[in-house]
Amino acid sequence: MAAGFSIETKNIDTFSREINKIARKLITKELLQRKIKIDLELNFRQIDNKLLEALKKFEPTGLGNPEPSFIGKDVEIIGIRTVGRDAKHLKLKLKQGEQVLDSIFFGGGEIYSKLKMGSKVDLVFQIEEDLWSGFRNIQLKVRDIRF
Repeated sequence: MAAGFSIETKNIDTFSREINKIARKLITKELLQRKIKIDLELNFRQIDNKLLEALKKFEPTGLGNPEPSFIGKDVEIIGIRTVGRDAKHLKLKLKQGEQVLDSIFFGGGEIYSKLKMGSKVDLVFQIEEDLWSGFRNIQLKVRDIRF
């Protein structure tokens, strides 16, 4: 979120120096670590159209009502490819038990070289509906991957 204020030009250097002194004391490396709130661990066999419809009842999601995030553990990567301009994103085919799901990882292209077919990962994801060429599928929107 953003905030604003007005300051006289002649006071900018002093303000900058003083605010940085305060920030150095208060802002720790831990505060700067990206954190993802996980609502629940899900097994892929629990992910179906009934769950997708139940999640839609939480909409609209946004700042005051974040979209639920889930963790899936011991998930096998059975398909990997980059997509988007400059290969910035990943399309993954993921398997847990007998269930196979497609996923998209926006901004995940930077870890492409670290992913191997058949490897197992834990991942944080959201569940969404993917409509493509008239077909409706469940897709995971990956937020993070732990090797």
